[in-house]
Amino acid sequence: MIRTGILKNITYYILLITSYIFTLTSCDIIEAPYTEGTPIDTVLCPPQDFVSNTTHIRKVLVEDYTGHTCGNCPRAAETAATLIGTYGEQAVVIAVHVGFFAEPKNYPDSSYSADYRTTVGDELNNFFGNDAAGLPNGMVNRKVVSSSPILSYNSWTSVFASEVALAPVADIYIKPQYDVDAHTACADVKVEFLSDLSGEYKLCVFLTEDSIVDWQKDYSLNPADIPDYVHRHLLRASFNGTWGETIGTAPITTGSSDIKRYSLALNSGWNVAKLKVVAFVYNTSSNEVIQAEETKLQ
Repeated sequence: MIRTGILKNITYYILLITSYIFTLTSCDIIEAPYTEGTPIDTVLCPPQDFVSNTTHIRKVLVEDYTGHTCGNCPRAAETAATLIGTYGEQAVVIAVHVGFFAEPKNYPDSSYSADYRTTVGDELNNFFGNDAAGLPNGMVNRKVVSSSPILSYNSWTSVFASEVALAPVADIYIKPQYDVDAHTACADVKVEFLSDLSGEYKLCVFLTEDSIVDWQKDYSLNPADIPDYVHRHLLRASFNGTWGETIGTAPITTGSSDIKRYSLALNSGWNVAKLKVVAFVYNTSSNEVIQAEETKLQ
């Protein structure tokens, strides 16, 4: 990315002064959901242009709740991989490491010392109760089936087939950027509604990392401790909090749209080449996801 250092410094100090003045003159309390990195540095993250799709594709979110010492959890990961193999880009997967089975362990020889838990994952787990229901499990578009959105991985395929067959009611466009000097990810996200909708809808924008090679317990193998297991779609962070921010409120009309802009400082241990920006829109009254999207950061 080409940018002028002087212009960047000027922009930074203008934003800093603006923020200071706002603090002195306002008594409002800003509560979550919030946009991390607001106000965005437009030199670091130049605004992106969008071209609307002429073909609209329904995409379904699969949340795989898992842990590295959960010996049955690889079966759920295999089910997610099968869905991707069958449906391609229509399957958007996030692996959320939570609870006891995601805690760092000192056996054998500190092999499970990594901590893949996140604040976002913990908050989702506390709300939905995935860990309490017994891992592995997950959610498909957070669709409630038999009074609960939590599904055994054996149920994912049938629920996914029902969800993906529905006509899309929204489109999500993601334009990511990465600034190597600041080690910062930026994402412009546009949501376009394809149908008239009632209710309130929120946009969540998460960051995942793929192909992390580390230990995993797998009870189908002997020995069960696998040193070179490939962890896929691992949740790393959120650009806009656990529950996102409002993207549309009733009455929502066909063709209406909105664009949100985010930035996120990256952890030095993450592999930028394997990072993806995942976005999804959900109904706040039911928590049901109506559309999902993902794209590589680079």
